[in-house]
Amino acid sequence: MGPRRDRLCCSRFATGAVRVQVSVLGHRARSGRVLAEPFTLHQLRKVHEAIVGEQMHKDNFVRRMKPYLEPVIQRGEVMRSTATRGRPAMLYRKTSVS
Repeated sequence: MGPRRDRLCCSRFATGAVRVQVSVLGHRARSGRVLAEPFTLHQLRKVHEAIVGEQMHKDNFVRRMKPYLEPVIQRGEVMRSTATRGRPAMLYRKTSVS
């Protein structure tokens, strides 16, 4: 199995795991119960897609979610993910006032 296939299998496994967890929590489960803070917008979108069962447009999702999120700030700087490739993504948490 190559690296690309490994990523696809892991992605399918994670999606399946989220669906199982959502079914255990019930239909009213929210992503906040499934995804620990801090998280990236990509991680949040993937959880929402697993719950809904279909892909979401990236830009529309970000536009809808941003009012409910705040960046994680530590020592006066925005925290970023520790991704090993690409530009590190900003980390977010839910706003305290919803």
